[in-house]
Amino acid sequence: MGPESPRVLADALVGQDDRLSVLADSIDHIVWSTDASGAFNFANARWEEYTRQPLSEADGSGWLALLHPEDRKRTWACFREAIASGKRFECEYRLRRWDGEYRWHLSRAAPHRHASGEIERWVGTCTDVDDLKRADAALRESESRFRDIAENIREVFWLTSADQKIMYVSPAYEDIWGQSVESCYATDLAFFDAVHPDDKESFAAALKSKNEGFGVEYRIVRPDGEIRWIQDRAFPIRDDRGSVVRVAGIAEDITARRALESNLHMQSKLLASVNLAIALTDIEGRIVTWNNHAEIVYGWTAEEAIGRNFFEIILLGEASASEVSEIRAALGSGEHVIRDLEVTRRTGHGYGRRQDYRRSWMRRDGSRTSRDPP
Repeated sequence: MGPESPRVLADALVGQDDRLSVLADSIDHIVWSTDASGAFNFANARWEEYTRQPLSEADGSGWLALLHPEDRKRTWACFREAIASGKRFECEYRLRRWDGEYRWHLSRAAPHRHASGEIERWVGTCTDVDDLKRADAALRESESRFRDIAENIREVFWLTSADQKIMYVSPAYEDIWGQSVESCYATDLAFFDAVHPDDKESFAAALKSKNEGFGVEYRIVRPDGEIRWIQDRAFPIRDDRGSVVRVAGIAEDITARRALESNLHMQSKLLASVNLAIALTDIEGRIVTWNNHAEIVYGWTAEEAIGRNFFEIILLGEASASEVSEIRAALGSGEHVIRDLEVTRRTGHGYGRRQDYRRSWMRRDGSRTSRDPP
């Protein structure tokens, strides 16, 4: 019998006190009763098991002493209000266990009336809900941490039901899509409607594989007409039986990355086509780009050259070391350096060649600047 049973007890057991105790003792909750004024006069065996105190100490208003000090006044006021109104009583409070631990309980009671309509007694139950309250508090804390993360990342975190009903969309959606989060909740098609017409088919195909998870890149068209590239990754959330109950995903704005990739691709094509040996290095002088003509001039393939120090590959000997220092110093001050130097091919043969050195820094978006990086 659950905590919703006090009215059943009152109706079925009143006037049968010899059987009330036997039945009440079989219930896993504390069952109690008071007279019409609210004076405690009965509790089942569960009361003494929990409190280790005799019923005589709970008589009248003695039971209030076992409540947490912070809950006594509130609980008694709530019960007195029920007695005055004759309405059902319900209250949560902390009740002291025999070992001194206070645990949350949900107490409910209903009045039993004479045929005349006057209240004869109150019969109630007291159910330990401490574990439930702790679990609820842990859930709220978990939800709070989730929101702290989801609402402060640049990516859009989204959550749908198994049938693709929108359950949650993080605030970053408004920055990237240029639409309100509320628009997503208003219509489940808000995501799809913003997808570029040329990408709708591939996007729809990806959605069909939600039970396995998916990764897809597509374009969206913002209300202001701006087009942005999105990388969307989704994964299913399953229950204990393996059935998909939700689908979670992260949508990232990769417009800048796409522009950089396009820029680098164009540069690679340009570097491959020119009739000049061109090498690009990182800040430490390690080669990151080595075009086709550089392979011809220096004898090193791109696979062999990339990752190695540029000056160590093309210059050898004591004289070269000092020249390298001068070139590096000049580049460090922002100078454009042109030198006639003897360079060395991979075969070991040296020959004279004019070298043109320029320093520039590449930003993450692919643009360049002559300023030093921060």
